[in-house]
Amino acid sequence: LNIAHEDIWILFLSNLGLAYLMFLSGLEIDFSQLKSSKGKSKSSKKLTTCVFMFIVSMIISYSLSLFLFKTNLIKNIYFSTFMLTASAPGLSVPILKERKLLNTDYGQTLLIFTLICEFICLVSITILSTFINLGLSYKDFLFIILLLIAFLIYISIKKVLPKLPLMAENFSGLHIEVRAAFALIIVLVYASQALDTEIVMGSFLAGVIFSLVSVHNRKYLMEKLDIIGYGFLIPVFFIDLGINLDLRPIFKNVKMLAMIPLLLIIFYAVKSISSMLLYRLFGFNKALSAGIILSSQLSLMIVASRIAYNLKVISSSVYSLFIMTSVISCFVF
Repeated sequence: LNIAHEDIWILFLSNLGLAYLMFLSGLEIDFSQLKSSKGKSKSSKKLTTCVFMFIVSMIISYSLSLFLFKTNLIKNIYFSTFMLTASAPGLSVPILKERKLLNTDYGQTLLIFTLICEFICLVSITILSTFINLGLSYKDFLFIILLLIAFLIYISIKKVLPKLPLMAENFSGLHIEVRAAFALIIVLVYASQALDTEIVMGSFLAGVIFSLVSVHNRKYLMEKLDIIGYGFLIPVFFIDLGINLDLRPIFKNVKMLAMIPLLLIIFYAVKSISSMLLYRLFGFNKALSAGIILSSQLSLMIVASRIAYNLKVISSSVYSLFIMTSVISCFVF
């Protein structure tokens, strides 16, 4: 309706919302759940199945990306491959929790698979975006320094943390942990920016660190951080996304409109075919259900689409198409 317009503050809050969204994605990884697997043989079997599922997803995604490339929807096959393979733990974890499946072998297998997808795709998209921007150079591998910085911060926090509970009474009501979360996001986002890597990588690693160090009061902490994220910053990011989304080219072009169901089928095909590998472990019903749960796209697909658009890997109309289809996938699947 051309009512709202973007200014520097909306842009700042939107970027902060994007960083916070990826921070919460990293925080979603519950390492205590992953460690609680009964028996090493069961754990290794789950991991092997998830790795094979990821490989199958990549092969299908690559084949479908070739098709999208031939139809002139995308300009980089590899970027599209990782975009389509990406998963959304933020959507699948609440469903598994609600159905009381998260602590089961089935739930753990799906969790491990989504984490493998999210982490590998995020790292790959970061490398590819640097390569597309600057060509093949040492800058393509600067993300390794970011990983080292994140690891050193984690080790430092791990050493200092046991001494902090003694002073907890002095800081009651000051929400020190929330301040620490923002400090960590800012440090790693700044490091990402300085190293010419995507800021989403830094904020995701900040979430992973926080998830690793906050084992005991994780639920309480997530509740606090969710309020700031989903109550304020993340909605600003999605509102800004909506304001800048031009849907006219999609509705004017019948072919583009027909691509929405086709993209939904592509989303489903990437995950459902690989989910059939779960048939032997959990039966046909759960294998089919896994394909449907894992096909929902949101955070990483939207982030990757935005990066692809900024890099001119996709056009503005295709960018709008990917965003719209990602949102629809949340409702459909």
